[in-house]
Amino acid sequence: MKDDTSHVRFAPSRTCTETSQSSTKEDTSSDRPGFRIYAVSVVLALSVLMVGLDASIVATANPKITDDFNSLADVGWYGSAFQLTVCATQLSWGKVYMLFPVKRVFIGSVFLFEVGSLISAAAPSSSVFIAGRAISGVGSAGMTGGSLLIIAQCVPLQSRPTFIAMIGAMEAIGYIMGPLLGGAITDKASWRWCFWINLPVGAITAIVMQILLKPPQSKSNMLSSLTILEKLRRFDWFGALTLSAGILSLILALQWGGSKYSWTDARIIVCLVFGALLLTIFFVIQTLLSQEKATIPLRVMKSRSVVFGTLYSFSLSSALAIWTYYLPLWFQGVKDASALDTGVMLLPAILGLVMGVVVGSLLVTRIGYYTPFAIVSGILATVAAGLLTRLEVHTPQPEWIGYLIFIGISCGLGFQQPQIAVQTVLEDSDVPAGTSLIFFSQSVGSAIFISLGNSIFLNRLIVFLKETAPEVSSDTLLSHGATTLKTAVPSELVETVVVAYNNAISHVFFAPVGMCILAALLSLGIEFKSIKTAKKTRKPSRRSLTLSYIQTLPLDDLQMIE
Repeated sequence: MKDDTSHVRFAPSRTCTETSQSSTKEDTSSDRPGFRIYAVSVVLALSVLMVGLDASIVATANPKITDDFNSLADVGWYGSAFQLTVCATQLSWGKVYMLFPVKRVFIGSVFLFEVGSLISAAAPSSSVFIAGRAISGVGSAGMTGGSLLIIAQCVPLQSRPTFIAMIGAMEAIGYIMGPLLGGAITDKASWRWCFWINLPVGAITAIVMQILLKPPQSKSNMLSSLTILEKLRRFDWFGALTLSAGILSLILALQWGGSKYSWTDARIIVCLVFGALLLTIFFVIQTLLSQEKATIPLRVMKSRSVVFGTLYSFSLSSALAIWTYYLPLWFQGVKDASALDTGVMLLPAILGLVMGVVVGSLLVTRIGYYTPFAIVSGILATVAAGLLTRLEVHTPQPEWIGYLIFIGISCGLGFQQPQIAVQTVLEDSDVPAGTSLIFFSQSVGSAIFISLGNSIFLNRLIVFLKETAPEVSSDTLLSHGATTLKTAVPSELVETVVVAYNNAISHVFFAPVGMCILAALLSLGIEFKSIKTAKKTRKPSRRSLTLSYIQTLPLDDLQMIE
């Protein structure tokens, strides 16, 4: 009996060893992503590129759209409807990904994006087109976060920086190239093709995801055992409603303030106060709700890397958004470039961004630490932002090309680091919430600072015109686009107006300087953790400790537990 008992007692230990060895072999093999992972990653990159393009492609298509619909009064909604729904639903998508299978939710978000694109492309009226843009925004919010969650599920942490870099670079490239591609498509075909092209790409994405994506089984048996109704009860409905209404109010105030209405107008003040109040209520709700029901669990918001990474992303994305919108305006209004020429002129920034993202991801994979690259990125981006404020009417080509390359590299080095930080410091079950929080900060930063940049540009342009060319009506000038700027005034005043235009844009570029300084300071708050050791050294959960203890118990004790 003693021999049998001793044999039984050693059996669990031998089983644990064998399991550990097999697990080690699986982990080693998973460190080398195969064809399936690479194919899925390429398709994800294309889908995120499509989202980036859709976010900004209407910028140069707007004139033709207003001509077809006779709806100049609605022009502001063509871009803002998309951005508003992205901001309003981004955090809620994170909660959905936490409750339901990532693969199904991602394909559902692609379907929503495709429906919105179809409605926009075939829209018979301005109101239908705006509705289509809003639906596309909801879908794109789920696609951006879902792409990184799929990478997190299928790729080991040590290999993720390269894949995350590819996703981030494609999104940034799409965002920058959107206005240029939109202008080319509108000139050569029709503005409707800006949205028709989304349909085949989205269909390919959904098909490839369905066939090739084989995500691992969820480790949370509790969530997988819940019914759909039980999962819906865990969704933070009141928080989602409060957040959406608060974001809508805040962004509407920033878009209308200083342009459609004065900042002292009662409507702007009410929107600002109402938005700030609702956002405050939302964050209070998150602290009061249980960890299982909150949109952003309190344990996620307590993470130093998540907090500082979110604010860092907000700052860097704000600067990138202003450069994306106002560099093309400078090229077309000051340098007299066409839409296609502007695309060529922006290539140094795009190539620099890709170079920065790739180099940063390779170095993080090699070294293991991501925080140093976020710090270096913030410092270099501050210098690059300062250089851009020196742009003048006669700035030589080699000089501004050097500025653009510098901007691209400096921002690329830090663009994806907050996402890597979130996936490193959080438990796997909390990664969806952390990822959605990063994307939320990027969307809100872009929306707020594009609106802020517009207010700075218009106000400074009017001031400069009053000082240098008081005989020129600012209303007449503002009713023209960047490419028709020089036809709006007498020939003897063209040079003066162009200088005023240049100075107004230069003042807009001071906003990114402040945001890059803030990003450099915030990067110091991100924890120094290595992607090579973070998961190994993470404190085991109570559940895993209990299972480990039970595995070491003798057979007699196990029978007593049963």
